[in-house]
Formats: sequence, C-alpha cells, structure tokens
Amino acid sequence: GTTVGRHQLTSRFTAVVRICVLDYPDTSELISVYDCFLSVVLNKNTDLTDKKWVNSPTEREKLANAMVDIYQKVREKFTVDDQRHYLFTPRDVTTWVKNLCRYELDKEDLLEVFIHEANRIFRDRLVGTDACSKFDQIVTGVLRSHFRYSQPQGQSTTYFTCLTSARGTQGASSGKGGEGKDGGGEGGAATGGTIARMSEEDFRKLVTQGLLYYEREERELNMLLFPESLEHIVHIDRMLTSFSGHLLLVGRVGVGRRNAVTIASYMLGYELHTPAISRDYSLKQFNADVKTILYTAGVKGEHIGFFIEDFQIAGAESILEVVNSLLSAGEVPGLYSHEELGPLLSPLNEKMREEMASSSVVYRTTYEYFVSRVKKYLHIA
Repeated sequence: GTTVGRHQLTSRFTAVVRICVLDYPDTSELISVYDCFLSVVLNKNTDLTDKKWVNSPTEREKLANAMVDIYQKVREKFTVDDQRHYLFTPRDVTTWVKNLCRYELDKEDLLEVFIHEANRIFRDRLVGTDACSKFDQIVTGVLRSHFRYSQPQGQSTTYFTCLTSARGTQGASSGKGGEGKDGGGEGGAATGGTIARMSEEDFRKLVTQGLLYYEREERELNMLLFPESLEHIVHIDRMLTSFSGHLLLVGRVGVGRRNAVTIASYMLGYELHTPAISRDYSLKQFNADVKTILYTAGVKGEHIGFFIEDFQIAGAESILEVVNSLLSAGEVPGLYSHEELGPLLSPLNEKMREEMASSSVVYRTTYEYFVSRVKKYLHIA
C-alpha cells in the first residue's frame, strides 16, 4: 500500500489463511450512525441558541448528512497518492461530533462551530493554499446545498480557545496538580477543556500578558505576535487541551513552533519537558526521560508536554518506536522492571478505588489505571 504501516501480503501467505474483509459503512449507514451520535450531543445542550437542532429530527439528520457529505468529498478529493498522510476515516467524523461537546452551544451558532471543527480536523492536515482553497469550496458548497447557509464575510477575526488566563494556574483545562480540572463539565475528561470564542484583540492582549509573565519567570522568547502566530498558538492550545491530544508540527526552521508550544503550555499551566541532547545520548537516556514524564502524568496526575525535535531523534529508530508506543498505547513495553513497578504504582491504589467508586469505569489492574492517566495527561509534540 501507499500508506505508512501497510504492507502487501504475499500470495504464499494468503493462500493458507482465511481472509475476512470488513469495509467502511455505506453513506446511508454513516448518516444513521452520526444522526444517533448528534442526537446524544445536542440533547445534552437543551439551551441551544437555535432550538430546531433539538426539536427537529429532520434538521439533525441534515446536519449528519452534511458531515458525511464533507467527509466523503474530502476523501475523494485528497488521497494518499497526493500526500501519504491524506488518510481520512470515519474516526475523523466521530472526533468531529465528539468535539462539539467542548463548545458552549448555548452561546454559539452551531453551524459556525461545525465549520470551525471541520477546518481543524480536515483543513489543518492539508498541504498548500491550493488544497485549503479546494476544501473551503467543498464546505461552502455542502452548507449551501443542505442549509442555504453562507459563511459571514467581513467580520472581525475571532478565535476559539481554552485559554482564559495569562498564567496557567487558572487555565481552562487545569494546572499543576489540577486533577479533575479538565473543563467541559460532564464528560470533560473524555473530550477536553471547554472552548470559548474570543476576539482577536482580547486574545492578543491575553497572550501578550502570558508572554510577559513567562519572560519574567523563565527566559526571553523574543516572540512577535502577528495573526499567524496567534492562530498557531490557538491551534496548539486546542490540541493540548484535548483528551490524549498530540501534535505533529511541520515547518521550516525559525517559524516559531517551539515558542508557540512553550507559551501555550505555560498559559495552560502544563510542565514542558524536552530531551537534553548530549554527544552520547542514546535510547537509555531517552528511556530515563520517558520515565520522568510518565511519573508526572501517570502518578502525580499533572498535565505535561513532551517536546521532541527531529534532530533529537535523527537516525534512532529505537527512539521512534518508543514514541510510537506512547502515542498509540500510552505505555512502552519493557520500560519498567518488576522491581520498579511496585513502588511506582503503590500511590495509585487508593486513587483507583476512589475513581472506580465514583464512576462506572472499571480498571482490572493498577497498571491499567496508570496507563489511562498517562493517556489523559501526557501530550507529545
């Protein structure tokens, strides 16, 4: 295949095994599935600004239809033959619906939130202005055909952000030691912090204040705040406050990726860790760094960002395998010995019992509970 991690099977192998193929659902099935999902999400928000989304099953089904329509058009237009990461699946639509829970829908226009999430989930993965322009045409066309809706033109720039404070101790998604402060009310732990609208002027003032505090307490960043850098910060903030939110930042040297992650993490109250590279830095030292961040996330229950740059892992496939394990499973097989696991997990026994008593979640082992906390509190960029 043309996508990473997919390999062609030899006829010698396929001749001796039974093959079962489960394809993606067809259009009508997808619409039914996401109509059900939207019903749950929208009925939780009884104070919607427009009651038709709750009161009219037809309107809700049209919304599900529009979602599936955009997804299918994107999938047809942008394929792995164009870029290897253009692999769009129904999982993206599920994320789209789930993320609606993060917004204050009693204050926001649902279709504006709908468009914003579509841009973040699909548009941000596209390469070049031409591809982005084609995506904008797809969204505009679908909304016009389903709702006769045109996006407002000439309005002042606004941002959807979780940032509410220049210092992280009062951030929307928690601060150090802030277990359970994930924002978003009920279900916040599963969806992320609450996202609210903020004008460009107010957001610029907030980030300027955060930058001032950071430079007083830590070090000079010499960071210029222009529209693109503010947009970069708000996109990073959205992912860092997502459940198991991770980032792949692609760009030329000097575009401000590290600074944007640094200031967003500071304003959210997250600790930010990066490997200290030396001449003899190897997998052993990297694993020691990983143990440090896993202790912070899994045992202490504090949000932590792990910032890894390409030069820090260049030519080290074993390090990439560790990162891949953290991203996919929240753990690294064989990282801890049996002697290390006992003392590491013992502080979690009481917390696990308390969480199981207060919720419907069941953990079979303390280690499983530890991994669930790593997934919740660790963010890799």
